[in-house]
Amino acid sequence: MGGAYQFYNRTMQQRRINAPQAGSLAADHALALAGIIGEDKGAAMPMNQAITQARAAEKNSAGARKARKTRQALIDAGVALFNKAGYEATSVKEIVAEAGLTKGAFYHHFESKEHFLQLIYQDYLNYQLEIFREVITHSATPRERVAELISCMIFAVDRYREHVTIFFQEQRSFPKAYRESMVNARDMLKAEFQKAIRQGIASGEFRSDLDPDVAAMALLGMCSWTYQWLSRSGRLPAERISEIFAGLALHGLCKDG
Repeated sequence: MGGAYQFYNRTMQQRRINAPQAGSLAADHALALAGIIGEDKGAAMPMNQAITQARAAEKNSAGARKARKTRQALIDAGVALFNKAGYEATSVKEIVAEAGLTKGAFYHHFESKEHFLQLIYQDYLNYQLEIFREVITHSATPRERVAELISCMIFAVDRYREHVTIFFQEQRSFPKAYRESMVNARDMLKAEFQKAIRQGIASGEFRSDLDPDVAAMALLGMCSWTYQWLSRSGRLPAERISEIFAGLALHGLCKDG
C-alpha cells in the first residue's frame, strides 16, 4: 500500500509521460474521438487509441511546439486569474495581458472564454484518465488496485489543484452538455473503483456486505474533496496523505481490516 504513490512516479518516468499540454486541441480532439465529449458515443474508439492518434497528429504538424507553448501560457494565466478573481470577473483582455500575448492568439486556440474554461478542467481530466489506465494495466490484486486508484486521484488533484478548484467553483458557467460529459467522465472513474471492489468481494478479500456502488462513490468523493485543503506547503506531503487515505479505505473494505 505504501508504494502506491511511488508506482505513479515510477511509471510516468518509465514511459516519459508528462501531463497533457493544457488546453491542447489534440487532447480535446482525443476525448471527442473517445466519446467522452463528442455527441456520437456509439462510434467512439478506445481512449488510448484516440489519444495516441491525436498526439501523433499534433506532433507532426508544423509549429506544434510553439502552439503548445502559447496555449500553455494562456492556460496558466487563466488559471491564476480565475483563482484570484473568479471566471465572471476575468476578461479575455486580462488573460492575454497576463500571458503577454494578444487576443488574436487567444481566439486562434480557443473558440470563446467558455471554451477556454472547459479546457482548463479537461486538462486535469485527461491526466486523471491516463494514469487510471496505468493502474488498470499494472495492479495485481483488488486491494492493490483500490490503493493505487486512490493514490492516482490524490496525485492528479495535487498536480492540478487549481484546475479542479476552478471547476467546482465555476461549474454553473459550464453549458449543460459539458456538465453532462463531466458526469460521464466521473462515472468512468467510479466504474474502476466499483470493478475493483466487486473483484475484491468475489475473491474474498473484501467484505461481502459491501455495496460496490456506495463504496465507490464514497472513495471517489473522499479523494475529490482534497482539492479544498491539499497544499504542497502543508504539514504532510500528498504521498503520505494518499497512504493514509488508502489505509482508511482498506480498513473499511477488507475482511481482516
